[in-house]
Amino acid sequence: MKRRIFVVVALLSLIAAFSVSAQESPMTLRLASWQWEDPAYLPFWEGTTNAFMEANPNVTIERFAFPIDQLWNQINLQVAAGTPPEIARSHRLQRVRVYEPRRVGPAERLLRRHRHRREG
Repeated sequence: MKRRIFVVVALLSLIAAFSVSAQESPMTLRLASWQWEDPAYLPFWEGTTNAFMEANPNVTIERFAFPIDQLWNQINLQVAAGTPPEIARSHRLQRVRVYEPRRVGPAERLLRRHRHRREG
């Protein structure tokens, strides 16, 4: 459970890090996860995303859900169509090979890189 919370906080922090301000124009971010369809995870995801949207009223997080055995095919189709989800939750992110290099990776690494640029 702690790991899931860390992953979500890291992903949502990444979104916030690249947002200039909460007063910016409205934006919608699609969050791809097989867990949207799982009743065991739904309260967790609804709670975290709703809390983030309350803290950032200009951001709407839209569900992008498919059964786990279809999720990667759907993400790859979306990427090929030029409309990939902005956020994807998976324990096997390395399986996505069609994303532009250096644009996808563990949230922790991307957050460190972003902080380094801001401080340097």
